[in-house]
Amino acid sequence: TCDTLNCVYVVQCQGCFQEYTGVTQNFRLRTNLHRDHIRHNRGLYVNKHIHSCSSIEPKFNIKPFYNKVKVNKDERTERLRLETHLTQKFKYIISTFVVTDLCNLQ
Repeated sequence: TCDTLNCVYVVQCQGCFQEYTGVTQNFRLRTNLHRDHIRHNRGLYVNKHIHSCSSIEPKFNIKPFYNKVKVNKDERTERLRLETHLTQKFKYIISTFVVTDLCNLQ
């Protein structure tokens, strides 16, 4: 749900259907930031990619992928480790660590 906290999430570009994994403490806030940054073509690479690649509305889909309910002092480190693991496991193209613009390759 939008009220999910401390989660790994997936954003899918509706132009090329490539996916991005991210981590956040507040899913609702992160979703709104992605939406605003895509609209204004700023922020993370994934936002700029979706702004230029997707011409339909909504330009992206977003959903929580993994939720860690219990929070501890190493929460961010744990989420980043998990994000890295999931990115490698599922081989998402648009990721925090792999900057590839598939729309320009076609």
